[in-house]
Amino acid sequence: MHKKLFSIVLIVSVPLFFACDVEDIVYQLTRMTQDELNFLYENTEPGPIPVGESEGTVIFSAGTVLEPYLQLQLGRLWQGKTFKIGENGEHYVENMILDGREMFPADVYYGDSLYDGDETIIIDYSKLSPPPANLIQDEIRLVEEDVYLGQMWTQKEDGDYTFIGNFVCDLRGVE
Repeated sequence: MHKKLFSIVLIVSVPLFFACDVEDIVYQLTRMTQDELNFLYENTEPGPIPVGESEGTVIFSAGTVLEPYLQLQLGRLWQGKTFKIGENGEHYVENMILDGREMFPADVYYGDSLYDGDETIIIDYSKLSPPPANLIQDEIRLVEEDVYLGQMWTQKEDGDYTFIGNFVCDLRGVE
């Protein structure tokens, strides 16, 4: 038990506490198991609501042999998020799809995590996006300066949410 926890802490601490290239941070996140991603998510704060364009990386089937294939295929479709501030100071986001087109807007605000109930940054598609995107709720927490680990959830018919997968929003080096 302690050996596994030590492995998780070691893997998590390398990208988080030592200065390293952003690609290495994202690479480390994409190589973690779901348990390791959950541990990291549970032990981070939301940080500031981001502003700007982010490079996106999907993490489905975390820690499995399918992960690199899914990253490649889904990465062609979803390229990241653009975080913006509206005229009235409200935060919102649009997803960059395919060739950089912005689609699926969502409100962005602090709220309670569907995962653990702690404070997180909510990306709420329910009011601004058309179906079926309006059933999605993302949430993100800061894992390194300008690098956010996210979770994607979908609402079921009964109103409960189901976890879909993870993603990374990397705002470093993107203008």
